[in-house]
Amino acid sequence: MLRFVTLVSIATTFLTAFVLYATNYQTRALEHELEAAQRRLDALSREVATLRAERAFLARPSRISKAARALGMRPATGAQYRTSTPRNGESGPEVPDEPR
Repeated sequence: MLRFVTLVSIATTFLTAFVLYATNYQTRALEHELEAAQRRLDALSREVATLRAERAFLARPSRISKAARALGMRPATGAQYRTSTPRNGESGPEVPDEPR
């Protein structure tokens, strides 16, 4: 009986060691995956910050008006505005003509 208990104890010890090794291996693999995801997140955050700065630079009114004038564009006049047709027979607001 003592020999059986010893064999079971040894088998249990080896099985536990194998389970702990497998768990350790999986944990390390997950840590590497987490580090890679964190690096990707950092890179994307830097890219988003760069894109926001570029958008702010490109959306400056002074730059847009300068580019529009270079293309021959001018600000809209009152005569160029139109009202849309109201729904259900309601009357919409009238836009007065600009004095000439």
